[in-house]
Amino acid sequence: MDFTLLADNTPDPEHRLESEHGLSIYFEIDGKRWLLDVGASDLFARNAEKLGIDLSEVDFLILSHAHADHTGGLRAFLERNTKARIFLSSHIDGRRFISTRHNAPHDISIDYSLLDEHHDRFMFLCADLAVTPSVYIHTPIPHLYPAVRANKTLMADNEQDDFNHEMAVEIRDGNHGIMLSACSHLGLFNTLSTARGEISTYIGGLHLVDSDPTHHFESEAEIREMGKMLQSTHPRLYVCSGHCTGAHAAAILQDVLGDRFRLFYTGYTIHTA
Repeated sequence: MDFTLLADNTPDPEHRLESEHGLSIYFEIDGKRWLLDVGASDLFARNAEKLGIDLSEVDFLILSHAHADHTGGLRAFLERNTKARIFLSSHIDGRRFISTRHNAPHDISIDYSLLDEHHDRFMFLCADLAVTPSVYIHTPIPHLYPAVRANKTLMADNEQDDFNHEMAVEIRDGNHGIMLSACSHLGLFNTLSTARGEISTYIGGLHLVDSDPTHHFESEAEIREMGKMLQSTHPRLYVCSGHCTGAHAAAILQDVLGDRFRLFYTGYTIHTA
């Protein structure tokens, strides 16, 4: 099956499409059309039109978590689509989500007014759900392994965000398992631990943000060890990443994992067996 990036930080090499700090992924399975996230603006919708994807026909929208770079295009989606069921974690619970990176603290919350205006469109999840025979939403993600360090710059109200509002998507396509996790704030290994079966392809950001003069996150040695652990525990796993995976972290994982790691970009289509 195919997964198409309607929005990502990295522009497409042919410059046909627009890009932004955000993520949106389109796919089809079980006779249904799906979106994971809607980016930071209506950019994903403009790109979908250029790619010949009719958003009015989408059956299900899954919002992976309540941050604006994944939900900012929600109004644009609702203007174009009147039928899709929209899934969101019940653990957002009206909280205000704040980022402290780069400058003064700033609000990165979902637009709560849209949840009120279109309340009949939303299904709030507090536990795993089988949406169709092949698609499962996992929430909350367990805390079996350490989460990524960049989380320390992200707040929920007045506390560090615990990301119990993050959701992952597992697709069972024949003998293949595919995991979608838009940002993996709770870490790659915690997200993989939710799987019902073996995962052959992992698609999504890893939130391994590159350190800067103000913030120090995972070291090169730690990222390299993560790659080696992945080789040991999931030797057949293919990782396709982007969005919140820093360039330095990506280069290290590419070095460790070789052709089992690849970066995506806006307009990229991932083909799985």
